[in-house]
Amino acid sequence: MSKMKQLITAVFFLFLKLSIQEKLTHSSSSTAALSAAGAKANTNIASVAEVAAAAVAAVPASNFGAGFGASRQTTTKSPAKSSQAKSATGGKQSVADVPPIIIEGNKFFYSNNGSQFFMRGIAYQQTLDPALLETQRKEFEKEQLEGASAGTAKTEATLLTEISEPDLGASKFLDIKYIDPLADEKSCLRDVPYLIDLNVNLIRVYSVDPLAKHDVCMNALAEAGIYVISDLSEPYTSINRKSPTWDTDSFDRYKAVVDSLAKYNNVLGFFAGNEVTNDNTNTDASPFVKAAIRDVKKYIAQKNYRKIPVGYSTNDDAETRMNLANYFICDGEDEQDDVGSAAADFYGINMYEWCGYSSFFSSGYSERTVEFQNYTIPVFFSEFGCNLVRPRPFQEVEALFSPLMTNVWSGGIVYMYFEETNNYGLVKVDHEKNLVKKLDDFRFLRDAYRSVNPKLSTAKNLPKSESGAVSIAGSLFPSSKKNVKVAASALPTKLKEPLTCPAVQPGVWEAHSKLPPTPLNFKCECLESSLECIVSPKKKKHDFSKLYGILCHEVGCEDISSNGTTGEYGFYSDCDDKQRLSYILNKYYLKNGKEPSSCDFDGEAFLNTQACSQQDLDNISKNGVTCSSVLKETAVPKNEASKKKGQSPLSGNNGGSSGRKKTSSAVKLSLSWLNFAIASFMFTFF
Repeated sequence: MSKMKQLITAVFFLFLKLSIQEKLTHSSSSTAALSAAGAKANTNIASVAEVAAAAVAAVPASNFGAGFGASRQTTTKSPAKSSQAKSATGGKQSVADVPPIIIEGNKFFYSNNGSQFFMRGIAYQQTLDPALLETQRKEFEKEQLEGASAGTAKTEATLLTEISEPDLGASKFLDIKYIDPLADEKSCLRDVPYLIDLNVNLIRVYSVDPLAKHDVCMNALAEAGIYVISDLSEPYTSINRKSPTWDTDSFDRYKAVVDSLAKYNNVLGFFAGNEVTNDNTNTDASPFVKAAIRDVKKYIAQKNYRKIPVGYSTNDDAETRMNLANYFICDGEDEQDDVGSAAADFYGINMYEWCGYSSFFSSGYSERTVEFQNYTIPVFFSEFGCNLVRPRPFQEVEALFSPLMTNVWSGGIVYMYFEETNNYGLVKVDHEKNLVKKLDDFRFLRDAYRSVNPKLSTAKNLPKSESGAVSIAGSLFPSSKKNVKVAASALPTKLKEPLTCPAVQPGVWEAHSKLPPTPLNFKCECLESSLECIVSPKKKKHDFSKLYGILCHEVGCEDISSNGTTGEYGFYSDCDDKQRLSYILNKYYLKNGKEPSSCDFDGEAFLNTQACSQQDLDNISKNGVTCSSVLKETAVPKNEASKKKGQSPLSGNNGGSSGRKKTSSAVKLSLSWLNFAIASFMFTFF
């Protein structure tokens, strides 16, 4: 690049940066206006009751569950009587009318009248279909164009200023590579009548787009008396069993999903992980999932959402089964002052032991029931429905809802609704014509779900609004000091005191009771702002292993490493992957005396000319905490001489008498993202 070209480029980006900094200072007022506009846009949808009337009429009213709505609290089996009662209450059930599901002991209950809730569930998630995804993208683009003509379309930059808490950055979620079943309104409205016909009262979804709109589908499900349990992860942002971390990327993703679904009363709960540990070679991944449960539960409380339960879904591995089950309800080392804060609120097992025509005793169900008879939280089949025999007769449904199992298990979720290449579906969908064809499995499951009538327990304590009342939802160990009396049939013997975590045994169980720390965005953004040598924006995450191998050997990676077996977690182990790699690139650069060639690695690293000085870090603060106070001394480059006082784009006044305009930490740290974007642009075009 010629010197003239370099000069023009530098001037251009300086101007761009100053312009955006000016706009960011007004982000708080813009965010408020956008939020108000978004709230106004959320209108009610037309009822799907008319569409599903024939299916509803075929289902006995008692099978909906005694707790759902005034019209469903009777035990009558007459569809006519049920229709009359529904007419008397207005003919609709909105999300607001749906009683949230709560937990007492090892059972789920309707919060309005305390009757027990058993899951008659179905997994409802399509795998990525390129044709369907392309249709959704076109619909989204059309919506954006229509919004642009009305002055309401949102660009990525707008979304970045609109999302302030959690600090996730909309760009992480704009390129979605999965189907969000709750945002696919056309498919959802098409399928609700079929779900009603199946007598389903819950669906499980595995990947949700936190920026998408879910009102239409969630309202339709609510009208049908159907609850939702959602996984928090997605295929590209989850806890990896091979190299587990609990970092800001994952936590931001999980918080965003909670934010997008918390307002719906028919959200039963969230899964913080699915089969992360699946055998005895990767049990060290479980502390990271348990840390996710802890932090999501605390986040829900901090946001003053209702106490939505958070749990875990595991596979059915004989070697890890009981250690894993006990680990997710045990009292960890960092919970001495907050007993049960990291314990799962419920526990799902993906159970495929019963295949075809079997029995309670020959299938293995009897052994599993004995093993979990004293389990202290609700346990259920988060997936079931072995397909070695097709069509599946679903005889296990009768056993699951029989007195042999209902005192231990809270029902289950059949895998799955859509027929795909793995041959587990109940229906085959023609996406081009938007038509649904029922398969033989559909009829067998419908008949099985319609025939069950489990004996119900009754909750003794329901959430109250009076001052000082106890709410028992969402926590194994209530925080109140009051005694919580639970029905004797719902009280496991081990609820009396916290369990001790399984001991670490090499080759058998290698999950330490000490959990990873809560990821801190502010600390990691401060770190990134302080580094002089950082990873190239063009470098993809899956390419990091080679650089890690070189750098960890040269400068050590203790500060960014995590070890679930020893319970040792580096100070920056909670930062995202690029921040961690940039940290050790910077260590290598400093070790080599800031030699420019030591920050290159064939273009995979580059010098950050906007790195903050120590004074800058002293001035940047959030909630009274400065960057300097959260960073380790070794992380901060000693580049005072190269900076003039107050000239850093991230510098600010932390309460002094200086005449400089005070800038919020959110605005300052948004500029870190801007630096990265500018560098990315330069690498792309120059």
